[in-house]
Amino acid sequence: MSKYLFNTVFDDEANLKRDANKEELIKEEQNRADFEPPVYLAEDLEAARHSALKQGIQEGKAEAMISIEQEMSLSLESVSLKMNDLFSNHQKWTEVIQRDSIKLAHAIVRKLAPELMRETELPQIEKTIKEAFQFLSIQPQVTIQVSENLREPLRDKISLISANASFNGEVTLAGDATLPDGDCKVVWESGAVERSISNTWEQIDNIVARVLLETDKSQVENTNQKAVNGEQSELKQIVKHN
Repeated sequence: MSKYLFNTVFDDEANLKRDANKEELIKEEQNRADFEPPVYLAEDLEAARHSALKQGIQEGKAEAMISIEQEMSLSLESVSLKMNDLFSNHQKWTEVIQRDSIKLAHAIVRKLAPELMRETELPQIEKTIKEAFQFLSIQPQVTIQVSENLREPLRDKISLISANASFNGEVTLAGDATLPDGDCKVVWESGAVERSISNTWEQIDNIVARVLLETDKSQVENTNQKAVNGEQSELKQIVKHN
């Protein structure tokens, strides 16, 4: 049988109070432990500061790179658009120069041609007459029409030309005041040969006109193709940004 000591309490209510007080003390100790501010060493604070600084630098670099890339992208797009405009303007300028060059060359030739041909009019007419007499040997009569200025210089040459061509028919040399010095006509019963400066210029003018027309068509096609390419490029940029 256990002994009853003086420190043994037989009152249940007192025991309950004592246990409650112990639990309350324990909870207070836990609460103080939970709200007790942490203690950091100087090394810990330095390490945390260094880590935060490093992370901040990395984040700043990342943001800076993103900003730089965006600026570069916008700059490249702007440069690309300006280069397209520059190429387009250069192409237009080149086309204008090309067209004006053709017109200028045509005008210069027209201006200089009379002076350049002045010394060659008589030889050119002689050449035309010689070519005509190659197939006129059986013709009974041939009439040669030249300008009044060239009739006398050609008179003696016609006899030599017809003799060399073995032409036995009659040759008539006539002066025509309406013919320019570079023109002549060789007429026989069934045909004629004509050397006409005006007809030659008409052919040259037609050739130049065709060249200019083809140039204009090519320029329009190039302009249309560039417009299509520009629209496609713009559409790609819209799709890229969206």
